[in-house]
Amino acid sequence: MTPDSVNSPPASRFQRISNALLALCLGVMAVAVFVNVVLRYGFGSGLPASEELSRLLFV
Repeated sequence: MTPDSVNSPPASRFQRISNALLALCLGVMAVAVFVNVVLRYGFGSGLPASEELSRLLFV
């Protein structure tokens, strides 16, 4: 660890946590939409909850 990362101010820590949370939401949204597209076009039925989940994660 560098000295900067050990003594980082709370604002920097908050920014890292929020960036990680946003990346997680974006990843979950992408996976949900991909799975829904595969199910809809591959098997003829999708998951209705994935559309709501992607809207919730986008906002």
